[in-house]
Amino acid sequence: MSERRGCAAMRFDRSTHRYRPIRDDQAAPRKRMKEIASVRFRYGYRRIHVLLRREGWAVNHKRVQRLYREEGLNLRQRRPRRHVMAARRVGRQGPTHANEIRAELAKVPPTKSVECQRRGWTLCPMRCLTAGGSTH
Repeated sequence: MSERRGCAAMRFDRSTHRYRPIRDDQAAPRKRMKEIASVRFRYGYRRIHVLLRREGWAVNHKRVQRLYREEGLNLRQRRPRRHVMAARRVGRQGPTHANEIRAELAKVPPTKSVECQRRGWTLCPMRCLTAGGSTH
């Protein structure tokens, strides 16, 4: 089948089928971007674009961004600083003896706490536990 008939059958323009992109060689700006990024590793594509323009390269920011992304020169993500105390923090311990009550346990509604005390259960913030582990 000819190109003309095939494109007509698919309703596809022949000029689109024959199109060959004309892209000038980007090897030199890529190389220079890599050099800048290796020396100034905290620079992003915007700052590299400014430096390339100062050096006389005729590139716009969109091309620099595309080349930067294609070369894998993305900035490293900074890790958030953690507070020192967060590393030393340990989980809260439960009551050590029968009559010990922590502040959050005292917030249990009075009707529930009276019932739990009458039955002799140990208080917990979310539920009342018996010695056997059943809830009410």
